[in-house]
Amino acid sequence: MKNNYLFIAVCLLLLQTPSFGQAPKFYLDFEGASPLSNLPSGVTNVNGTNTIRVKNTTNYAAIPNAVQSDGAGGKELFLDFQGYLKINIPNPSAGFSLAYDYRRNNLNDDWYLGFLSFIGNSGIDKKLEKLLIGQWDGKLNFGGVDSSNSPIGFNTDYKIVVTCSATGDVKVYVDNVLRLSVPNSTSSYNINTWTNASLLLSYKGDSFDGTIVTPENEYATNARDTRAFVDNVALYERALTASEVAVLFNDTPAYGKASKYFLDFENVSPLLNLPLGVSNINGTNTVRVKNTTNYAAIPNAVQPRNEGGNELFLDFHGYLKMNIPTPSTGFSLAYDYRRADGINDDWYLGFLTFIGNNGAGNVLERLLIGKWDGQLDFGGVTSSDSPISFNTNYKIVVTCSAGGNIKVYVDNVLKLSVSNSTSGKNIHTWTNASLLLSFKGESFDGTNVTPESTYSSNARDTRAFVDNIAFFEGELNATEVSQLFTNGNNSLSIEDQKTSSNNLNIYPNPVKDILKFTSPEVKSVTIYTVLGAKVMTKETTDSGVDVSSLNTGVYVVNCFDIDGKKMDIVKLIKL
Repeated sequence: MKNNYLFIAVCLLLLQTPSFGQAPKFYLDFEGASPLSNLPSGVTNVNGTNTIRVKNTTNYAAIPNAVQSDGAGGKELFLDFQGYLKINIPNPSAGFSLAYDYRRNNLNDDWYLGFLSFIGNSGIDKKLEKLLIGQWDGKLNFGGVDSSNSPIGFNTDYKIVVTCSATGDVKVYVDNVLRLSVPNSTSSYNINTWTNASLLLSYKGDSFDGTIVTPENEYATNARDTRAFVDNVALYERALTASEVAVLFNDTPAYGKASKYFLDFENVSPLLNLPLGVSNINGTNTVRVKNTTNYAAIPNAVQPRNEGGNELFLDFHGYLKMNIPTPSTGFSLAYDYRRADGINDDWYLGFLTFIGNNGAGNVLERLLIGKWDGQLDFGGVTSSDSPISFNTNYKIVVTCSAGGNIKVYVDNVLKLSVSNSTSGKNIHTWTNASLLLSFKGESFDGTNVTPESTYSSNARDTRAFVDNIAFFEGELNATEVSQLFTNGNNSLSIEDQKTSSNNLNIYPNPVKDILKFTSPEVKSVTIYTVLGAKVMTKETTDSGVDVSSLNTGVYVVNCFDIDGKKMDIVKLIKL
């Protein structure tokens, strides 16, 4: 959809955490191969089947919902009168938010039309409650409450955020302006208490029997739904605050490629709430290093990170398994990585393993790392140097092209490039494919992966620490990778920012209110969220800069001298 500057940025989070620590449960941009055939779990495309009559004069046969060009180089989803997306709400009691791009046409009856419907069970009762839009005036209505104005016209792109709090209060933001706010005490819908709950995007409906939604019965004479166009759809498992909504509207990616998911391990019980297609696998074997010392298996665990926030510890044979939906279109994996030293065998160790079926059988191929020299190896090709040392944080991007070529970038430098003609692995042709992060393995039977048999005497895996994991459906090119590592309006890497030759630093850090600088030459600052949204520009005073208005989180501070020249870029943790 044109001007789709809203939610690509939310999911394009390679090496950072949102300032509010909330990543969407899923994100739909309709850009991949056969997007309606590859919807995430809990999302269903429902086509209308009825012929629609508008104002009792013109009949419109049902058209299947379809992905189409948005006229701006991307794609959007067309939803016919009674076609909609059904989106499950996993836990209404925790609240939720739906964010999306929206445009409607003017082929409708003069009545309140379907904008968004809520369905679910309230005890033994089946419920259908409707957030409506006035056909001609564009007013919103929920629970008998109208918006104070008419915020949504015809054939115009809008950014919509609908939130429902843990107490059932519903709010609607249009282009970052709160247009409708209905407390649960007014509507009495108690959506937060429902079970088997879902959202029906761009649909009105008449009733819900627990399984089937019946369209409004006037469809034969007067269309009470609207043809709409949606894009960049994201569901959050709580109500976003006004500040968080503002962040979403201010974030623009450097390019239009969004990650399928992002893991920052900052939310409650992150290993119990992994996205679809990601599994946490704990090691079970006692590992023996150099045939001298035994190490009992330790469960993978989320732990505090020295730089602030959390990271995931992966034990020797512990790993994250990440499904690759469509290897034939290529894919990319980006993450923060640090490996432990001293407790490994002197051999090539597990860095990243690919498993799948190549048509002839189940296969396992390994991207390895040399224990002592830190060299990378894939398909018998080794990196020209040793890019990965012990106990050091790195930003890793591994890409596989639609032709099966593998590349590994370390801190924005291409360190390994292996063409498929050299490796002969043909990963791009596999089915049932997955990545195993920080694991070596020996064989794959189609279901289970067997660790290398030498674990009882020589550990051929490594203990590692990972964070900020993003999976992309498609190969990121060198420019895109570079943009992920570039700081500024499209900042995606702040964890290891070094001070410049100015030796500039900030203090206290973390900070609650007044931020100070070690150099008196700093005369102004511009502060960004790690998503790249500009949140503050201020001149400094003798006492520093007041940052008390910032939300708790991690930020990037650009420091400038009296001439406006950038002196340094430093990381700020706001309490």
